[in-house]
Amino acid sequence: MMKTAPILVLILLFMHSACAQQRVYDHAVTVQSDNDNFAGHLKDGYYTNGLLIRYSYLPRHFKTHSPVIKATSWYSIGQQIFTSESIDDEFLFMIDRPFSAYLYLQKGYQLFYKNGRALKLSISAGLTGKGAGGKQVQNTFHDIMKLIHTRGWDYQLRTAAAISAEAEGFSIAGKQKKTGPATHFYYQVRTGSVFDDLTAGVLMRFGKKQPLVSSCFTEANLGADAPSREIFFYLWPRLRYQVYNATVQGGLFMNDKGPFTAPLQHGQWIAESGFCVSGKQQSFTLAITAQAREARTMRHNMVFGSVAYRHLLHIRRKGVTSPLHSAD
Repeated sequence: MMKTAPILVLILLFMHSACAQQRVYDHAVTVQSDNDNFAGHLKDGYYTNGLLIRYSYLPRHFKTHSPVIKATSWYSIGQQIFTSESIDDEFLFMIDRPFSAYLYLQKGYQLFYKNGRALKLSISAGLTGKGAGGKQVQNTFHDIMKLIHTRGWDYQLRTAAAISAEAEGFSIAGKQKKTGPATHFYYQVRTGSVFDDLTAGVLMRFGKKQPLVSSCFTEANLGADAPSREIFFYLWPRLRYQVYNATVQGGLFMNDKGPFTAPLQHGQWIAESGFCVSGKQQSFTLAITAQAREARTMRHNMVFGSVAYRHLLHIRRKGVTSPLHSAD
């Protein structure tokens, strides 16, 4: 699914700066699109498309206290679509990964500490399988682009309720130098009826970057402490151990999960690299992610690209005093 037009629009929006005076930007809207074609693929397969829309803000009634120096919060809506390697397969025995989708709403908080640590906590609710609308979204886009419909959706996973909780964080790895790379240890824990897994890795940023408490990478460039410019390249290798994946194995508590499910590949590696640039009111991120197979039946590993645009907003609200000790 080629999507060059949205990328051009995002670039044009990024180049247009609307900042005429100093303001405290306390809200932001982020739009992120993931697609395997962004990585140079000419056909759909595996994690084939994702869309995320996030509204984040400095909370008004969150009293920061030592050692927490800053807090942000957000609401998100997103969808992820998964297919077999070959979308022309119309026979069950040729499918190497279940057709499925994940549609969700998410609420989360992010806390930043004096020692440089960052912690994200979130809860999500939604649907996996047929009710998540993967077939409808993909076929609608193919109709618009005059492409053939994807075969195989008749074998997608059954609809299942999706509830999950997630914690992820960064901590500084050793002494950081202003002119050298910034290195952080990373961890993530997900549990619930969708993804149950553990992830650990290392984030390395090279270039003109800010601490995580005010960086566009953590979407924390809100408030008077937010920097005016960032431009850096990053490497982010991770290892993951999967316990359960509802987009591969079907609904956790269902007996009839669908016509085709797959055995889980428990151990995974993930290699992500990207480029971030931010101004006073806008930021733009490009990334490429290579990831090991999620299911043992998959013929190949996955590769997909991501494009994200973030626009900061100035919304004056009673009760916002200091961004570093924001109250929401």
